[in-house]
Amino acid sequence: MDALASAAQAELAKTAETEERRQWIEAHGSERLKLCVELGVGCEQAYRNERLAATYPGWVWADTMPGRGHDPHDPPIEALHALRAARKADYSKKIDLCRRIGEDGWRLGAMFLGARIFGPMIKCTPGEEASGDKV
Repeated sequence: MDALASAAQAELAKTAETEERRQWIEAHGSERLKLCVELGVGCEQAYRNERLAATYPGWVWADTMPGRGHDPHDPPIEALHALRAARKADYSKKIDLCRRIGEDGWRLGAMFLGARIFGPMIKCTPGEEASGDKV
């Protein structure tokens, strides 16, 4: 694909994304978001926060949490049940399990609007770690 076609394709994608955003705000946005659109005032973070809250209630942006995540090994049964339930729900099949360094628990993680998000801490029974199985 040449540079001109690539630029045209990127412009089409941006236009589609802008239209999806406008439609979502019109249908689901707060009065604040609707006024921002009406007045031409930027409100990207407010839009992202409202969209996250509506799509993944109780989830947070990864960059708002201290520490960093790492790949899970030997998750407890509660974490596996939570992962299965999330994948069966309306969520993306790309939901995964993660542990945040510095936390004593498990969270679901996913990508949303181009950024990493985490679900609430999964309540697990202490000492229920699997023995040697890797996820």
